[in-house]
Amino acid sequence: MDTQYKMATGFATADGGKTFELTLRPGLMFTDGTPLDSSAVKFNWDRLKDRALGSNNTRYAVLVENTEVVSPTVMRATLVSPNPQFAETLVASSMNWIASPTALQKGAESYGDNPVGAGPFKLTKWTRQAEIELEKNPGYWDAPKPYLDGLTIRTVHDAAQRLNAISTGGADLASESSMGTITEANSRGLHYEIVPTGGGQIVAMNHKRPPFDDVRARRAVQMALDTEELNTIVFGERTRCRRPSSTRSRRITWTYRCRTRTVRKLSACSMSLQPRANRFLPPSCRTP
Repeated sequence: MDTQYKMATGFATADGGKTFELTLRPGLMFTDGTPLDSSAVKFNWDRLKDRALGSNNTRYAVLVENTEVVSPTVMRATLVSPNPQFAETLVASSMNWIASPTALQKGAESYGDNPVGAGPFKLTKWTRQAEIELEKNPGYWDAPKPYLDGLTIRTVHDAAQRLNAISTGGADLASESSMGTITEANSRGLHYEIVPTGGGQIVAMNHKRPPFDDVRARRAVQMALDTEELNTIVFGERTRCRRPSSTRSRRITWTYRCRTRTVRKLSACSMSLQPRANRFLPPSCRTP
């Protein structure tokens, strides 16, 4: 599958994957007025290499030996060793989520309370473990998108409550992985569509230190677990799973994948913001 671009227009290598040139759209801006240019990308990528920050994406960032600002819209990245598939690696990590350097330099606590990006919405209110309020970013590069003036995202842990919120009009979009809940949604007349995801859950072991530096220990854990039962516990139903991958793999000992379903209520709105628009019950199975 080819890499698709949004704020960038290209990420290409001409030497077999040793160096890549990232090309950005001109005029990109973060919601705090900071330019989203090649200097901002360099700041983010270089920052992720700092192990003291504890980012789980440091393992990707250290693949880059150095970065160089070629122009406001072009940044060159030189890898430690050639990797023609680095673009795919980049998309799978948070290195493609670029934050405002101005906001980051105010410290982790400040950024945690007031994150600043350049996406279609900007944060206006965040009540931890409860609700996130977003409003349209008037400076978004892909105008007239977003078509919504705002979004409110609420945390509802109970599946029955999520379904009731959709049924009564208390919510327009919900996330679900249990087929039982989706069946109940169908019985209530909620229209849905099923969408397979491209990933699943993973179990990873550290092969660099005991006990999992020993292939026998990895194999023992693999043989002790019933991945079909894991799917039943996590997703509420038995699904076809991919069997564990080779125990000789460097980091990930196995993965198990599930068929997931997305459910959406289709009503008067398909981006026109009319009442009770776009009911959605997508799966919670996430790509690793």
